[in-house]
Amino acid sequence: MSNILDLQNSILGSIYWKDLDFVYRGCNEYAAKMVGLKDEASLIGKTDYDLFDKEIADGFRENDIEVLKSGKQCVVEEKVVMPDGRVLIQLSSKKPLRDGNGKVCGVIGNTVDITYLKKIEEELIQAKEVAEAASKSKTDFVQNMQHDIRTPTSGLWGMLDFLVKNEPDNDKREALNMALTASKRLLDLCNDAVEFGDLSGNARPPLEKPFDLRELAKSVVELNLPAAFAKDLILNFKIDSTVPAHIMSDEFRISRILINLLGNAIKFSHKGEVTLSVKAKLEKDDVRHGLLRIEIKDTGIGIAPDKINNIYEKFTRAVTSNTNKYPGTGLGLYVVKTFIDELNGDIEVESHENEGTYFKLSIPFKVLWEDIKKPGIEITEHFKSPLRQESEQKHSLESKDRKGTSERTPFIHELLIIEDDKTCLFAEKNLLSGYTNKIDSAENVAEALEKLASKRYDLVISDLGLPDGSGNDIVARIKANPESPNYQTPFVAMTAHQDAEKHKLAMKAGFTATNTKPLGTDKAVELLKAYPAQGAAAESEEEGLARIDLALAMQRIGAKSEDSAIEGLGILLKSLEEDIPVLKKAEKNNDIEGAREVLHKIRGGLCYSGTPRLEEAIKELHAEVKRTSKLNEIDHHFSLVYAEAKLLSEQIKKLVETNNK
Repeated sequence: MSNILDLQNSILGSIYWKDLDFVYRGCNEYAAKMVGLKDEASLIGKTDYDLFDKEIADGFRENDIEVLKSGKQCVVEEKVVMPDGRVLIQLSSKKPLRDGNGKVCGVIGNTVDITYLKKIEEELIQAKEVAEAASKSKTDFVQNMQHDIRTPTSGLWGMLDFLVKNEPDNDKREALNMALTASKRLLDLCNDAVEFGDLSGNARPPLEKPFDLRELAKSVVELNLPAAFAKDLILNFKIDSTVPAHIMSDEFRISRILINLLGNAIKFSHKGEVTLSVKAKLEKDDVRHGLLRIEIKDTGIGIAPDKINNIYEKFTRAVTSNTNKYPGTGLGLYVVKTFIDELNGDIEVESHENEGTYFKLSIPFKVLWEDIKKPGIEITEHFKSPLRQESEQKHSLESKDRKGTSERTPFIHELLIIEDDKTCLFAEKNLLSGYTNKIDSAENVAEALEKLASKRYDLVISDLGLPDGSGNDIVARIKANPESPNYQTPFVAMTAHQDAEKHKLAMKAGFTATNTKPLGTDKAVELLKAYPAQGAAAESEEEGLARIDLALAMQRIGAKSEDSAIEGLGILLKSLEEDIPVLKKAEKNNDIEGAREVLHKIRGGLCYSGTPRLEEAIKELHAEVKRTSKLNEIDHHFSLVYAEAKLLSEQIKKLVETNNK
């Protein structure tokens, strides 16, 4: 018995037991001291009402009754005011007490003081909340910085792009190109900072989506041509035929890996050449799986032996930034290594000072079934000219001829640009002035609403952040008023924000589409094509493909008269009325497979119709859907298809009515 008492008294917690009338029949020494009694015997014969105030005693009694009623153990956390006034938080465990025959004869409990632990828990919760608030502040700062830097820099980029394309003097154009490259570098620095924010805890998981690696690599090389030309470097680009037409991997991560490595190779090379080469190897036991072999070589300054082991650490630079010779954030290779690890790939580096650096990457990928036995197209390009304009004329990364977007195709539009940043406004007005005949502008919500109330526009391009509100406020008010002259006018958001949530909010407010700054010449032309002015469709057809080509329709279906071709167009009209809503739903839900299916169906029907403009728009959209993982990033392609389908439907209806008469 003595040993049992010693054991009870050695436990740092209260042990006690009560009879069926909830009277204490025993306890350990700790329990007695906790309630201010001199020894265990002093507690025997008392109830909770003798020790605590009624409210606390009622809570203890309620727990005891529940234990006897359920016959099960009960664990509760209790806040208790002790007889001496101390406020404690206790964890109590109670269960039925049984006699030698197994019959319930009372309640036995064990209570532990967890006040100190609860204090630590509260401090940890507060620390977590502070950390989360700091993290949110950092995220908000990065997003605001992204917007505040991108807005003026986008305007500068757009203005320089306009000046470059319209400067006849080679020397001046070359100087403008250098300024254009500098503005692009500033945008890249902003993007690096945003990427770092993503890598600090908000990055999306790797995706497996089909895309054309050749097109991706081409775009990366094109992006780096100005910097290479400015240094008179030879830029070599090679893709082996072993690389399938499409691969399944994360397009965004591979894009950023190539951009950072190729950009670094050019940045740290002053003479010689830079080479990007890509090969692929398919697994023998599983032909759907393969390994990309990417190599990037340069003849630059190389990496010192004592620094080569640390190049992947964030904010680490092989050359200090205060020299102003190699600007950057020190995030590039950290981003590369992080993305390669997330793709389960490997990266190796060999480098010798003043001789160059050689990166070798291995990245797993999957192959689409339809591409397994198709050899890819081999590409070998060498870019040597120091002048960007001449090089782009002599060497094109495109395997097909494309009509230059710099041509001044006339569009009959009345536009309203809503933008408070004067640099962006100047750039956008100048970019669009060569393509349309009338442009109005507003710098705030009040001025915009006044102009929208007095005049109908063919297209409104609006910034989201304005001094007295937002672009969302404007479009929501216009779309809520069917009497407004611009109730059906397309509104396109043009914003420096890349945050997908802000783009979603803009679409919810009533914008027809959203675009990320800078505007650029190509995007300006796409917008004007996607949203043709009312009454100008027939005139604009003369500049390109016909909307309806009856001769082509007759040829495709082997018809001998136009009547059969027109009858076929009537059938096509009914199909479009069913398919376009399905396509819009797929776009809204980011249902890529659904979009591909309905586009494939539409293309099948167009093969037997003479509708070149819609056919071309559908073809381009189908190609973009195959490449992307986010349909909202190609919304302008969707908008062009919807606009063409609407105008085509109207013409078919008129043609069928005329033919029936």
